[in-house]
Amino acid sequence: MFIMDYSYSLLMAHNGKQDESEINPSRRRYIQAIVASTLAGAAGCNQGGDTSDEGGNTTTTTTGGNETNASDGGDAQGDPVSTTITSVVNNTPQNSELNPWIEGADATGQTWVRELCDPRNVVQGSAIQYNGAEYETPWIEDHDTIELPTITNDLRYEPPYDKYWDMNTELTYWNGEPINAPAKLKHEYLFYGRDNQIFNETATFNNEVIDDSTFHWWNNKGEVEGQQANPQNVVVMQTDVPTEAPFNPTFTTPYYERFQDAANSDEVNQIANELTGDRVTYNRIADEQLMSGLYKVESTDDVSAERMLLKKRDDHPNDWATIPELELRFANADRQDILNVAGKIDIDEGIISESGGAVNREMLPDYIQQVDSFLQTGGDQILFNWNNKHLQNVWVRRALIAAADWETATANGWGPNGTIPIEDHTGMLQTVSQGYFSDEFLNSLYSYPTSGDKELAAEWMRKGGYTLENGIWTAPDGTQAELNLVQRATYGGWVTLAQSLQAEWQDFGFKIGLNAIEGSAHNNALKPENLNYDVSQIWGPNGETPHQVYWTQGFWYIETLVGGDGNDPLPNEVDAETTGPETTHDVKDIQNMPLEVDIPNDPQNIGLVNEASGSRGDGDKFYWPDLPDSQSESIDLATLIHELRSVDTDAERYREISRKCARFYNFYMKDFVFHQYTSGLKGNVRDFTYPPEGHELNRVWHEFGGDDFEVLSGSVQAKYNEEYEPPQ
Repeated sequence: MFIMDYSYSLLMAHNGKQDESEINPSRRRYIQAIVASTLAGAAGCNQGGDTSDEGGNTTTTTTGGNETNASDGGDAQGDPVSTTITSVVNNTPQNSELNPWIEGADATGQTWVRELCDPRNVVQGSAIQYNGAEYETPWIEDHDTIELPTITNDLRYEPPYDKYWDMNTELTYWNGEPINAPAKLKHEYLFYGRDNQIFNETATFNNEVIDDSTFHWWNNKGEVEGQQANPQNVVVMQTDVPTEAPFNPTFTTPYYERFQDAANSDEVNQIANELTGDRVTYNRIADEQLMSGLYKVESTDDVSAERMLLKKRDDHPNDWATIPELELRFANADRQDILNVAGKIDIDEGIISESGGAVNREMLPDYIQQVDSFLQTGGDQILFNWNNKHLQNVWVRRALIAAADWETATANGWGPNGTIPIEDHTGMLQTVSQGYFSDEFLNSLYSYPTSGDKELAAEWMRKGGYTLENGIWTAPDGTQAELNLVQRATYGGWVTLAQSLQAEWQDFGFKIGLNAIEGSAHNNALKPENLNYDVSQIWGPNGETPHQVYWTQGFWYIETLVGGDGNDPLPNEVDAETTGPETTHDVKDIQNMPLEVDIPNDPQNIGLVNEASGSRGDGDKFYWPDLPDSQSESIDLATLIHELRSVDTDAERYREISRKCARFYNFYMKDFVFHQYTSGLKGNVRDFTYPPEGHELNRVWHEFGGDDFEVLSGSVQAKYNEEYEPPQ
């Protein structure tokens, strides 16, 4: 049910956790799906049983990896086994860039040096942990429970426009500056200036400080000529959540004041150029004490090419953390594997496979064990660039999917227990699809093969007009099916997957070049103004609700159903209606995907494209098919995705639009969401004590990824003996 006519606040229970009933409209079914998938993902290695989270409603599943990780760490007398806990970051001080106003910069590792903002339970999707969230912690000496300090006291929403962030101002940056609403205002104003909006007559700065602890921001209200109002229902508004500490005002204040004093757009642009050229490396954050969190880098002497040493702060309210130092080793994916096998990494995210993969149980020291494992609300998708004429053909995209054995390819990349395949092809993660759609609807959709069916793929290529000539699929115009697969080299699993896909697609008859490039280069390749790839990969889909996935964005780091607006110099969102001389009703997105399209009445009838009378626009019927009226319906994605977020959209219309978007994705396969991650926590149980398997603290993420939260929350404790049970 949507609440539209009065102030709405995310309900917070007495223990500081978001009320379970406000997470999403199908919470029970969503959790059941997660539990079922976790059980399936652990098959073959599960030697334990079911346990229930203390104080919660979610059934969790043990994996037998480390049932004694919370055992007695010894009396806190004498010296601990280790005073330093070590993790790893795929970055270097030289290449690091923590300036958030530089797009595409390599900020990997920054979550280790940012204060906990509004961490969330990864298994429960949107379950935010507010300041003072209480946890039972019997493994922490003298602390049967802890109340975790975070930045967010509360979030409040007043549909259709206004949002409020109540901040815990007792937390500070390393240099003592308070983390508060004025800091957030300056942070946001720098984006406003960087994008040269200050003298844009159609733009407004939709942020204000109520007081030091209360930050108010709002959607566009149509207050100036040429600005389109953006009212939203509360379900959509709730997903707009501040996820990180604002940047230190020591850095932002000079730019904020200069932007405020700028006399014209040219001056704003000059300041913006200086801002986006102002490098913030790991050395600089140490020198100027810019960051925040439980641990800090005390001086530049603690930053080298190999590692960065952080020490626990004396001025932080966390008084139960017992590990004095945090070491971050700088290492690429290959080097990380070497360090893991050597037992040098004390805490890391991921699954220890029994066999296969880059690192498995047989390779690791006995004291490196699986602390916990679970199914996360995250996955990856293969991107198809619709500017490539081969990929404009719907049969070619389908054939690429059918020709590959995704189950084997993902097992090669992440191990046999590292992921689960997506079975319901809606463009969303499996658990999200099952949380919002009925079984009847999901069963009505076409199910694409995930174990490799080259015979079917060949049939589909022929349906698309291609012939196999000298082992290479050739288009009707005589051009060979040649594609450039651009992959991110930063992540070992991604590269392994890309190598598997290249081999399978080459064997099938495509000419595939593989270009594995580093993070920032990959970021640039994916930017909408570049699109320097034919096929690539990105994490996602980034959303736990239909309106987050079935949306429009023009950013490189997120692949929604619809890309950005190619008619807009700042390609953010496609336009659904004409509101002034600067906007048009978009018929394509920036990735050249048509938006006014036909979808079959029967989703199983994917062959209907060959009965199209022609094209609805430019190109041929395989790109933009004009399907028979009696067997299809016409939809306008630009209108639907905006309507999904409209304040006037009730629950039934929300579901109806979501189903139409799912049917579009299922028919056209504009990209391919191919798997959902299982995740977990690996740790050194000889030197440190971890929360027991299944405990919520193992399953809470700071921003993205799990290993930093466990350290920054102090839930991992020092040990005073080296006793541990061998892995099972």
